[in-house]
Amino acid sequence: MEPILIIFYTLLLSIIILKTNLFQSRFVSKQFTLFVFLLKIIISFLYGYIHWVNGWRDTFSFFGSSKVVAKLWPEHPFMMLRFIFGPVMDPLPQNYQYIFEQSGIAYYGLERSGFIVRVNSFFQLFSGGYYSVHCIFFAFISLIGIFYIYTFFSKYFQSKSLLLKLFIYFTPSIIYWTSGAQKDTLIMFGVGLIMITLSNFLKSKSIFHGIALFLAFLFTYYARNYVALVLLPALVAFLISEYTKLKPIPSFALIYTLSIIAFFTAKYIHPALDFPAEFVEIQNIFISKGGGSAIAMSELQPNFLSFLKAVPKALSNIILHPNFTISNTPYQILAAIENGIFVLLGILCLFAISLKKISAKQQQLILFCLAFSLGYYLLLGFTVSNVGALVRYKSVPMTFLGIAFICLLDLKKLPNPIQNFIQIKTFKFKNYGN
Repeated sequence: MEPILIIFYTLLLSIIILKTNLFQSRFVSKQFTLFVFLLKIIISFLYGYIHWVNGWRDTFSFFGSSKVVAKLWPEHPFMMLRFIFGPVMDPLPQNYQYIFEQSGIAYYGLERSGFIVRVNSFFQLFSGGYYSVHCIFFAFISLIGIFYIYTFFSKYFQSKSLLLKLFIYFTPSIIYWTSGAQKDTLIMFGVGLIMITLSNFLKSKSIFHGIALFLAFLFTYYARNYVALVLLPALVAFLISEYTKLKPIPSFALIYTLSIIAFFTAKYIHPALDFPAEFVEIQNIFISKGGGSAIAMSELQPNFLSFLKAVPKALSNIILHPNFTISNTPYQILAAIENGIFVLLGILCLFAISLKKISAKQQQLILFCLAFSLGYYLLLGFTVSNVGALVRYKSVPMTFLGIAFICLLDLKKLPNPIQNFIQIKTFKFKNYGN
């Protein structure tokens, strides 16, 4: 049955790509989108295989918890739907203990893992209980995420559409870490939804698209709450700059100043809003785990001065790691090579950046990408001491930092062969829809 379901869903979703308007864009053909989808399926399978042979069990633990929830379906379908869409039940109802057992559904009640269990549980309704079929579903929602991120920025930076395409679709860590049955795929999907709903809202100004934008943000919050909290000030600053007379730079400066103040003072409104203390707790959890790929960190205290002193170390950790000094496995070496290339290209981009002929809208979008990615980088640098975790977590902010660099490029400062290649391809974009 498993091979039949794999073929069926691959064909069904391929038809959706080719025959519906879900992936309609003048910047990327449906044939190319189909190719990326099939590539993502292969990578999603590879993701599961690599994790299995190395004993990395997170993705299978989430799937296993969802299989336990799926046992409710034949006799108690409404209870299963409540598990998926309702509030967390803690403690679990005693009259269902014989079905799911407390230990078998452990991830369901965890704040940072419960949502992906719910998503997997929803997929169980269609997957026949096969992990491989879930891989296809995750590959598809990952495709939706990067497609809408790409088309959103290509619309405002048409001359950079080819570079954006190559970067967003083919950067190894982006395509690998956001294709598997893991939380990072849900984050990329959520951020992609935010981009398309934001685009629709800017175009129509309708309350319907405003609600859709809020729901996309809510999905991202449930996928990983701190990502949404890092994204929120960047999104608010962008919208304020869009709908007021404030220019982009003052708008972002104002919102981020207020956000920093709120971060350190919200605890006086309610103890549950003590964000610095939560950061300290998360950092302590990572440090306590140790591991062979642990890196030194500036230990945080729940106050402004401690966080300020930790900024240089946090940024250097997130930007310079992984590197070859602590890479002792093939996977770490590959990650170190990619990170080295990304840092090198980032430095080279600094010499080809131009602020001329950048419209106010483009400034807003570039600042949005820089604010979101650097805020995300700081969050990771403050809390994560394990290089293996850093590699995976960096995939989303790396996407937006790379977009910002590309959008700032002055193409005339690039070598002539690259300029000619980009001009030819851009011409094809405009005349043939690529």
